[in-house]
Amino acid sequence: MSAPRRVVDGHVHFWDLARLSYPWLAPDAPPRPFGDHTAIKRDHGPEHYRAAWGNVDIEACVHVQANCPDARGETLWLTETAARTGMPSAHVAFADLCDPRIAGELEWLAAQPIVRGVRMMLNWHEEPLRRAAERFDIMDDAAFRSGFALLQRHGFSFDLGCLPAQLAMACRLADDFPGVPLILNHLGWPLLGDADGEAVWRAGLRDIARRPNVALKVSGLWPIDRRWNAQTLRPFVRDAIEWFGFERCMWASNYPIESLMCSIPQQIAVLDRIVADATAEERHRLFNATAREIYRLP
Repeated sequence: MSAPRRVVDGHVHFWDLARLSYPWLAPDAPPRPFGDHTAIKRDHGPEHYRAAWGNVDIEACVHVQANCPDARGETLWLTETAARTGMPSAHVAFADLCDPRIAGELEWLAAQPIVRGVRMMLNWHEEPLRRAAERFDIMDDAAFRSGFALLQRHGFSFDLGCLPAQLAMACRLADDFPGVPLILNHLGWPLLGDADGEAVWRAGLRDIARRPNVALKVSGLWPIDRRWNAQTLRPFVRDAIEWFGFERCMWASNYPIESLMCSIPQQIAVLDRIVADATAEERHRLFNATAREIYRLP
C-alpha cells in the first residue's frame, strides 16, 4: 500500500538560535537521552522542515514548545513565522501550571491566535538524564491541579509528557478533569531498558486508553528501536492503536529530533506497513483527521 500523500503532522519543533536561546542546543550541551544531537544544533524552521518531507505532502503541522526559557518569545516568534510562511498551523506553548501567576499567563496565551494548548514536561526518572520534572508526583500536586483546572476555561488541551510509571497519576488527572483533552506524547515513552519496562508501559497505556478525553501520539518511537524496524515496532504500535482506536491516535514526526534516527518519509513508510490492513478511513484518522480535530486546525 502506498504512503498517504496528504497528512497532518501532530508534533514538530522549530527554532532560530540567533533569536532565542535553547540551553539544550548550546554547542557544549551534553547528549540527550536519544544520543548525540550535534546534527540538530542549528536553525530549524519551516524551510528546513519542508525540505525534509520527501514525497510526503504535509497539509498542516502542530508546533510543540521546545524548552525555550523565553516561552513568550517563542510563541511570538512562531506567530510571526506562521504569518510569513504558513507554518506552523498551531502551537502548543509552555506554561508552568504550578506558578501562582498561571491565570494571567493563560489569559495571555489565549489572546495568541496560534495557541491551542500547553505542555509542561512531567517526565521524572531516577536517572537525571531522563528527568524533565522536579518531582515524580507533580500531577497530584495541589498547585499543579489548580493551574490545570484553568485550561478548560480557555478551551486548551494539554500535551502530556510523562513516563510509564506515572501513567496511574495521569489517569486520575484525566478522570478529575474530563473537559480537558490530554494528548499523550510519544506512545507513552516505553522505557524498555528499565526493569519490567514493557510490562509497566503496557499496563499503564491500556489503563489510560480507557479515558475518552485522552489521545495518543504515535511518535518518538526511538526508545523501542532507533532504526525504526517495522517488525520490532509492530506489536507496540498495533497494541496502542487497538487500545485507543484510530479515532484517538495521530502520527507525529517529532521533527527534527526523530529525524536523527528516521526521516519523515521513512516514518510514514514504516507506519504504513504496520497498519497495512487498516481501512482508508482509519488511515485518514491516523495520518490526518485526529490531529486536525484535536488541535482545531483550519
